[in-house]
Amino acid sequence: SLAFVGTPDVIDNCGVPSANITFTGQLIDGGTCGGNTIVRTFTARDASNNASQCTQLISIRKPTLADVIYPPLTTFLECDSSFPLDVNGNPSPEATGYPFVKTAFGNINLNVTYCTIGASYEDKPRANGCSDTYTLLREWTIADFCNPLNFLVFTQLIQVGDSEAPLVACPTTDQDGNGVLDTLVFSTTSTACSATFDVPAPFITDN
Repeated sequence: SLAFVGTPDVIDNCGVPSANITFTGQLIDGGTCGGNTIVRTFTARDASNNASQCTQLISIRKPTLADVIYPPLTTFLECDSSFPLDVNGNPSPEATGYPFVKTAFGNINLNVTYCTIGASYEDKPRANGCSDTYTLLREWTIADFCNPLNFLVFTQLIQVGDSEAPLVACPTTDQDGNGVLDTLVFSTTSTACSATFDVPAPFITDN
């Protein structure tokens, strides 16, 4: 796109240039593992049909492992939240993050092979906690198929846990119906200053 690689500057000997600018391009294919080159020739033609040309060489570099950005080192998910799962029932990288390649056109997740860069992962056995909480290690392997002896290994810590405290509501009563909560009162026995009674339990909810 011209927005990335620019356009030529045009000057004319007869005042303000109003040349018509066109261009053609030739792609030189560098193969699967080599970079491509575009030879772009611009032609500027003025109102008198005089024309000049200039040539621009555009090198397109294939991504390498140096362009890979890792996902977050640690990821925490609430145990009651809704998140996608992979085929093994563990949190999907859609929720925990993929490695990605940073390009001139934006970040490209390695959920599929990009050019010659691919990524895969293996989850270690879970360390289970209470209720539905657990921790697991996810080991990513990122390879460049044009340089198979050189690869990256990255370990990601994923925790599904409970970070929210339970909600507790104390028992209340409004015996006289005046809209004001009354103090809980329990009478003693007629023969002693003591009483036996059941204390109302609080109302507890948890995520």
